[in-house]
This record gives sequence, C-alpha cells and structure tokens, in this order.
Amino acid sequence: MSRVFRLYDVLAVTHHLPSVGSDYQAILEYLSGEPIPAPTHALRVADECRTWLLEQHPELCDVPPCPDFKGDEAAMDAWCAEQALRVGETMPLNPLPLDRRDFRSHMEAVLDHAHPQDVDVVDPEKVAGFLGRE
Repeated sequence: MSRVFRLYDVLAVTHHLPSVGSDYQAILEYLSGEPIPAPTHALRVADECRTWLLEQHPELCDVPPCPDFKGDEAAMDAWCAEQALRVGETMPLNPLPLDRRDFRSHMEAVLDHAHPQDVDVVDPEKVAGFLGRE
C-alpha cells in the first residue's frame, strides 16, 4: 500500500531540504514503521529511508544538491518548485520492506553526529540542587 507525499517532504529526506519537523517525522515514521518521538531518533532511520526513496524514484538522483538558502524561504520554495517541474509535486511511496528495517541503535546514530569526546556527562548528584532536588 503506498501513500502520497509532497515533493517538499521527500526532498527533506533525500536532499536535506529544510522542512517542518512534523512533516519530516511523518514521512520517516511511514517509511520506517518506527516512532520518531524526538529529532535525534530520526538519525537512526534517515539513511536507510533516503536510500529506499532513491530506489523507488531513481529520478530523484537527477535532482541537484540542495543549495544553502541561508534561511531564505522564498528561495527554498522556488528551488523546490523547479524540482517539481522535473519530477512532479507529489510522489507515491511504499514503506521499507520488513527485511530492510534493521536500524542501528539510537545511541549509535547520535554518536555518529556527536562524538563521545564532545559530549559532556553530568553527574546527577552534582546538579541536584540546580534541578530543585536536594
């Protein structure tokens, strides 16, 4: 069973087009079959979902890399509209097959983006007063 998504949401996954978090969450949850309760949880499924989208719609491989829009939403919309002329405004998508849903752990995915030496570990005993728990 396929579901239709806007190109904007598809390009958020395949080309890192900035998008509304809830739309990005919805497409990843649909494709992966996994809940995405926080943005960091998207890290564990995004790569496999991207690969799957490109397999389903090889024409997306011809879409150029997403430029740095520097926060200019009109430029983002214009770039996306250009791509819609090439590949369409919406795309029917199928979820990942069950045998391709062996995702890495949440912590592995997070550490790929924030290496352990860059993560501060907080001792709960030392911050108890700060947190209002003495």
